[in-house]
Amino acid sequence: MNRMLNRVPEVTLYFWIIKIMATTVGETAADFLAFTLNFGLAATSYLMGAILTVVLWNQFRLKRYVPVSYWTVVVLVSIVGTLITDRLVDEMGVSLVTITIVFTLALLGVFALWYNSEKTLAMHSIKTTKRELFYWAAILLTFALGTAAGDLLAEGLRPWLCTISPSVWWCDCHNSYWTLSLQHGCSPDILASIHFDSSFGSIYWRFAVSAR
Repeated sequence: MNRMLNRVPEVTLYFWIIKIMATTVGETAADFLAFTLNFGLAATSYLMGAILTVVLWNQFRLKRYVPVSYWTVVVLVSIVGTLITDRLVDEMGVSLVTITIVFTLALLGVFALWYNSEKTLAMHSIKTTKRELFYWAAILLTFALGTAAGDLLAEGLRPWLCTISPSVWWCDCHNSYWTLSLQHGCSPDILASIHFDSSFGSIYWRFAVSAR
């Protein structure tokens, strides 16, 4: 067995803060490359997949946790995981419900195989190549599942949000996106909007100030 020092960071508050930031960067980068730069989902997927392969190869070569290498892999895995879901939905027409169920079962399957093989799922015990393979497979499925489940939740909330009283909230609904806005009761009006575009799978805040 190829043994090594622990390859992943200790799970602390800082770990989760950096993980969230890395995830956000990854999903934003996927949208930027595929749509803003017009690379397209297929070309972006192949490019990011190739880069991830090289970075993962380097990660497995290392004998200990190296922050730059580890978090680079996390960002790239988040990009590839997002692109997998986007391509299944946009190019192959697979429903979000189906993708969410399949990736949930796949993730549970990876955890089951991991535990059956290693008798532990503890992150501090990732000291072999096999355990690290299970680890990254689970991370990839987590990102793909998160994208599908997030889009599915947003689509489910859209009709409900559009029925909220327009005196405080109003909703602009279209086929591919909706915008939910909150008006603050002061002068000048302060508008805070959450915009969700299902074609990009991203959510962002937009703030504007308008005079009466």
